[in-house]
Amino acid sequence: MVEWENVLSGSEFSGYDITEISMPDIRNNSVCPDCGSHSCPFPAILVSHTPTPDEPFTDAVAELRDTVRRIMVILRTHGTRCKGFADGGCGYCGICAGYEACRFPAMMIRPVSELHSDISGCHETDCIKTAPYGLIILD
Repeated sequence: MVEWENVLSGSEFSGYDITEISMPDIRNNSVCPDCGSHSCPFPAILVSHTPTPDEPFTDAVAELRDTVRRIMVILRTHGTRCKGFADGGCGYCGICAGYEACRFPAMMIRPVSELHSDISGCHETDCIKTAPYGLIILD
């Protein structure tokens, strides 16, 4: 796997805080291959963006979602398996066919709330409490 920092270096993501965090394991109740437990942390990339005072919050959420999708596509192009999650859900198609019947599963961004995980302790700042954020879970 290519290190995500190298893959994204030089990319156009100014205005975004992109940080690797360790999340509690919520991936399909999977078992850690090293220790056999269900609670080992795994790497994820936290992407956040604090809107400017004159930027509508809904626009910031949509822009963040699209940025998470772009990062996900770049990582996959370099061989990194990953899944994208963001505030507000997918928004890729004009009319959504639903997650089970998705016409473009490679472009799907699922809602962060689907993770059922409190990540507030996973990052040293409070950005995720005040700004739209997304996660890219690295498989």
